[in-house]
Amino acid sequence: MAQHKSAIKRYKQSLRNRAANRTYKATIKTAAKKAIGLATAEGKTEQSLEAMKTAVSLIAKAAQRGIMHRNTSRRKISKLMRTTNGTKQASAS
Repeated sequence: MAQHKSAIKRYKQSLRNRAANRTYKATIKTAAKKAIGLATAEGKTEQSLEAMKTAVSLIAKAAQRGIMHRNTSRRKISKLMRTTNGTKQASAS
């Protein structure tokens, strides 16, 4: 455990930030799962697009705020787009 006053403060801040970041990451995971689930469902194209936009927005904001690395966010957005677009094309044919 830290001994100096400033180190103790930084430790408390890191715990607080870690909790907030974990909550935000859980929100991102939930939004992504919802978007993928709606994309695979029949006749839910409008809801699927809205859910996908929400998930992409949350991921981009996380990168902007420093919650996740920008390359990680780009990879997650790309994977989400591929998954949702792939299911649309498979259901269309």
